[in-house]
Amino acid sequence: MLIYWIGNSCFLVQTSKGTNILMSPFEGLDLNLLYDICPNIDIVTISHKVFDYSYLDPFKEKSIIIDNTKAFLFKDTKIIGYPTYNDNICGFKRGENIIYKISTEDFSLCHLGGLGHILNECLIKEIGNINVLFVPVGGNITLNGNSACTVALSLQSNIVIPMCYKSSKCLYLSEDASRFIINMKNVSNINHISVLLDQDILSFKNQVMLIKPLK
Repeated sequence: MLIYWIGNSCFLVQTSKGTNILMSPFEGLDLNLLYDICPNIDIVTISHKVFDYSYLDPFKEKSIIIDNTKAFLFKDTKIIGYPTYNDNICGFKRGENIIYKISTEDFSLCHLGGLGHILNECLIKEIGNINVLFVPVGGNITLNGNSACTVALSLQSNIVIPMCYKSSKCLYLSEDASRFIINMKNVSNINHISVLLDQDILSFKNQVMLIKPLK
């Protein structure tokens, strides 16, 4: 399985059986670069219906759009959503958010979308075992570095991939990834736009992997 970071909170997952999943596409992503990697997107997941999480125009005619919490099965892949919020006051400020758990090829991936609050014990147990966690760390409209660390450690995944943080290409967020990295401690800089998953990752625990964005 290959995972590409497209940018912001958007990732492309390609299974070895040919299923292509795009998570949280954002307005302004480079479609030419995306289609060079993957011309056919089977599934698009939408966590939060704002411009940086739900750019659907290029995909809505040819791809399956998932924007709810119903369990969904496609070939070798199962996807289920969990209702959460984009803030820490039950959505009154920034609305709802959906966490997606994707199970495929004996791996479980969890994309937290625009999560804005700490998870309770009930939801942590419901989500269950995770191999790869995608967590927003940039503050302002999502978790900040400290809260993201708390959430990541509570979910106890093998690999943690930070996303949605301040950079030269993403200025509206308040924090870069440094505070999250300092709190998490175990960090590998992949220095590439993708990471290949194999069974070796099962020996890790809360291992942060930094991937370069496509754009």
